[in-house]
Amino acid sequence: MQKRVNNIIKEIAAEYNLSVEVVKAITDSQFECARENTKKGEADLPATFLNVRFKHLGLLVAKPSKIKKITDGRNSRISPDTDISPTG
Repeated sequence: MQKRVNNIIKEIAAEYNLSVEVVKAITDSQFECARENTKKGEADLPATFLNVRFKHLGLLVAKPSKIKKITDGRNSRISPDTDISPTG
């Protein structure tokens, strides 16, 4: 898959007379922006997570119920009374 993506980036770079690095930066920037906005969310406050719309992929929605399940799952795996010794 990555090889196919790299070929597409090279084709776009040739078509628009841009360097491959510039085209790659343009395509990667939307995902970096989404990651930065997602990191701003606070686990205890689901309303702080922003929804992100990708023009050709659709809308990524941060549903409060999903965020709660993820947070609860992380907290249950690493609780203070969990025995992490090798003998169990």
